[in-house]
Amino acid sequence: MNVADLLSPGVIVGSQELRRLAARVISRAEIQNNAAQQSALADFFVACANAVGGNATKLTATQTVVQNGQTIVVADTTGAAIDGLTATANVAGSALVSAQLSKPVTVGS
Repeated sequence: MNVADLLSPGVIVGSQELRRLAARVISRAEIQNNAAQQSALADFFVACANAVGGNATKLTATQTVVQNGQTIVVADTTGAAIDGLTATANVAGSALVSAQLSKPVTVGS
């Protein structure tokens, strides 16, 4: 994770140090590729986001934020990616209204 790829946490004392440290920890989690560690790290960041308070949307580890036009990898029920299949998210208001697949898919019976 490159620190430049993370959003700025704003102008708060220690915020840029936090940003650099978060990027370093995320990089290590990506390199180690340990699902349990990645899950624990994600849970930690969710708890951090929820602790901020204010009008921020509360998240759980099973929720995510998808932006309009974002590309999503399509996976089967085991979580395995399906042969290069992606979808483009279509968001209206605060809801995912559809996902347009990158190629035709034949649905078996």
